[in-house]
Order: sequence, then structure tokens, then C-alpha cells
Amino acid sequence: MELVGATKPTTGKAIDALTRAGILAEITGKKRNRIYAYRAYLDVLAEDTAPAPG
Repeated sequence: MELVGATKPTTGKAIDALTRAGILAEITGKKRNRIYAYRAYLDVLAEDTAPAPG
């Protein structure tokens, strides 16, 4: 909320919309203090850190 300068309901609606669109994924499994990740970005980062096939 502080980062984007929006109210809690507005921020929640935006997060819900991004989650439904498959852009964000909730990664904690909690009901409170949830953390969301931009999976596509994390997948790109993981490509460079994966062990080389061999």
C-alpha cells in the first residue's frame, strides 16, 4: 500500500486482478501477511542459476 500510495481495498483489488491474470502468485500459503511473486521474472532469474545439463 505504501509503495504504490493506494488504500488497502484498492491495493487488494489490484493484487487479486494480477493473481487472476496469472501475473502474480501468492507464495506463503498464509491468510495474513501474504507475499506475492512475479513468477515469470523469477523463472527467468532461475534459468541462469540452474545447473547445466550434463
